[in-house]
Amino acid sequence: MTRTIITIAFLLLLFPYSIQAQNAYTWEDFVERMAVDDADSEGLDNILFEELYELYCNPLNLNTATEGDLSQLPFLTTSQCRDILLHIKTNGPMLSLGELMTIESLDADTRGWLRLFCRAGEVKTERKLTLKDLLRYSNHELTARTDVPFYRKAGYEDVPQSVLDKSPNKVYRGNNLYHSLRYRFASMNHLDIGIQMEKDPGERGVDYISGYALVNDIGALRTAAIGNYRVSFGQGLVVNTGSSFGKLMTLNSLNRMDRGIHRHSSTSETGYFTGAAATIGIGRLQLSAFASRRKQDGTFLKDSSGISSVKTDGLHRTALEHSKKGNITVNDIGGNLHLNLNRFDFSFTAAHTHYSTPLLPKFDTPSSLYRYYNARGTDFAAYSLAYSYTAPRINLRGETAMSHNGALATVNSAQWIINEKHRLTGVYRNYSARYIAINGRSFGENSRPQNEHGLFLGWTTTALLSSTLETYIDIVHYPWLKYQTSGSSYSIDGMVQLTRQLNKKASLTARYKFRSKQKDYKFEAEDGNLTLLLFHNSHNLRLQCQYNPTKQLSLRTTLTATLKQLESETTAKGFLISENLRLTLPKEKGRAELTFAYFNTDSYNSRISLYEPSLLYTLGFHSFYNHGIRTSLLASMPLSRFFGKAASRSGTNTANLTLNAKLANTIYFGQQTIGTGLELIPQNHRTDLQMQLRWKF
Repeated sequence: MTRTIITIAFLLLLFPYSIQAQNAYTWEDFVERMAVDDADSEGLDNILFEELYELYCNPLNLNTATEGDLSQLPFLTTSQCRDILLHIKTNGPMLSLGELMTIESLDADTRGWLRLFCRAGEVKTERKLTLKDLLRYSNHELTARTDVPFYRKAGYEDVPQSVLDKSPNKVYRGNNLYHSLRYRFASMNHLDIGIQMEKDPGERGVDYISGYALVNDIGALRTAAIGNYRVSFGQGLVVNTGSSFGKLMTLNSLNRMDRGIHRHSSTSETGYFTGAAATIGIGRLQLSAFASRRKQDGTFLKDSSGISSVKTDGLHRTALEHSKKGNITVNDIGGNLHLNLNRFDFSFTAAHTHYSTPLLPKFDTPSSLYRYYNARGTDFAAYSLAYSYTAPRINLRGETAMSHNGALATVNSAQWIINEKHRLTGVYRNYSARYIAINGRSFGENSRPQNEHGLFLGWTTTALLSSTLETYIDIVHYPWLKYQTSGSSYSIDGMVQLTRQLNKKASLTARYKFRSKQKDYKFEAEDGNLTLLLFHNSHNLRLQCQYNPTKQLSLRTTLTATLKQLESETTAKGFLISENLRLTLPKEKGRAELTFAYFNTDSYNSRISLYEPSLLYTLGFHSFYNHGIRTSLLASMPLSRFFGKAASRSGTNTANLTLNAKLANTIYFGQQTIGTGLELIPQNHRTDLQMQLRWKF
């Protein structure tokens, strides 16, 4: 297999030089870039993905955008956001996005990404806001989706009632279809209303309903939200129910998380508040406050004295899963005071969380002792002071927080733009193992800012001919135990990525990722069993060739190889090669994308993730292991010619009806079944059909 990988890699390296070839920035390129850090774990933030896709479908008008609007884009630094706004203030509204070339702080890549999410639209004359105008200049969007599997899992088999009476969790309560419905009303950047409904496979009826109403920029009222919303202040140490960026994006954005109050328009069933929130601005001062009362899923202890764990997957398929639905009431209250002093920004954040039932995590066995410092009790509070300094070539930001038990957490980052071709980034964080912030989420290896002491260093350069080099290293120390560690441990995470534009139509990307993490290794000795902390290493190599022979046709070839150390001398390896062909019909008549992948890995431990185009608001990352092939076909066809004039991406208020469909098939060689338990498929292949109808009016 090693020889095969080397041969394929060699051919991929040679192929682009033999062709003529357009420097294009596509949505698919952007998604894969965001997911670099999570390729092994499929940890790409789904909420962030949905937000950005919505922005891609409805681009920002740079001539009316605020700094808060631009801060949604993870590849922009604070200084770049302000440079764009200053350019418009000084020179007037942009006539085209070509004017971005005159802004010195924006490099070629940044300008390319901006074209995906922004437009240079007209500026309407300011006048008194009326209800008539809100209705007149409004846009509506209705999206319905259904997924149909052409197979039957064990959880949907017919089971005698006598068996169900004794074992009610042997089957799923609902059918095997997935349904979702979204509606959004938006008007003049002032009013935004939405509702989302979803049913996961195996659930009975509509299991999740979410709604929100958001008001922006009306007098002193900067933002007001009712319903489901999200909040992000500072660097996320106290409260960040929003999104987090990967390490590669941190090279650009310094992991900005101070977006304030924003809507929850996702079908994700966790990571949001329910209630009301508002931000008022008076000069350089902004005051924000929020209050929330929401339901969460949880697992009770046998004596019902407390909650052993909080359930976050949002699935309620079996009787057991349904019994955990909404059995915890969580009350949250908090606020933020933000002061802008030109180049300096300061903010103070406070938040308090109350659980109706105490959290009582178990740590009564040696293997569960790592939970010793997990949140315990009913009431939790945290406070922080954050700062930022923005200059043309230097950006500094940080936050220091204290939880109710006196534990500290701090994160500080710096970025130095040496010149237009070189950029250095550093992030230092020190999160106490005792620090607790229920809604905190910041830069780091862990899901929460806790038990982590690390230094991240990154470098980006475009000094190489027609190439961009991006690299980083992250060294982390975990003072307290972690899962599968019996003591204090370390990890090292590094990446090198080179992107070369070969000519106008072809580009080549090479990426190498290395991760080394200490884990327990048990072996037999003469005097008994012995446990040692050993470094487990993983290597990931990815080569990708992009070729756009015409504006309508695009080809993408990708090779990914992985090697992982499992024990002291045991390894797992694998590779995946894929080809994507995209055909776009002229005059917006539709498009089609065909993806084919062949994968061969030793086991689940050497699984490889693949991004393939998918339906709107659907994260197209899948993980593959063992031996098989994957084929998918995505088609999009506007039906507007049957019902009215199609709306352009600029957001004109005309009818636009689009049908999207995806058919995917996976075949596993050398095995008779797929999955385990209730997810078991009694065959070696699976076929899924996804259909989506989108109406913009």
